Amino acid sequence: MSWESFFTGLIKAAPSLLYMGATYEGMRSQRKAADAARRQQEEALKAQRLSLEDQRKSLAEMQAESAKARETAEAQRKEEEKKVTEVKSEAKQERLEEDVARIKRRRGRKSLVTGQKGGLGFFDQYFNA
Repeated sequence: MSWESFFTGLIKAAPSLLYMGATYEGMRSQRKAADAARRQQEEALKAQRLSLEDQRKSLAEMQAESAKARETAEAQRKEEEKKVTEVKSEAKQERLEEDVARIKRRRGRKSLVTGQKGGLGFFDQYFNA
């Protein structure tokens, strides 16, 4: 093979070799662009994951605060109920003492018809026991 035939073949193949080079260059630039887009997408996903983790943490904190608030409200409600029952029991005891004092204070004539103990022939199993 002579140099002349080599160069002739090279000149004939040059357009296709140039096209292939351009194609390879285009493929390289496309690959670089795809890699850059993939990196940007990964960074965006990483940022989303971080924001989701932050949201989960804040949600957990809010739930904990809500639970504490419910517990304190429940404790306050029970304390108020306890105070109310104490006041009621004290009032009931005072009424009972007043009723007993009123019954024991009576002196003199008593009506057998209108009295608390009933009239003639009245039997109370608790009082007469």
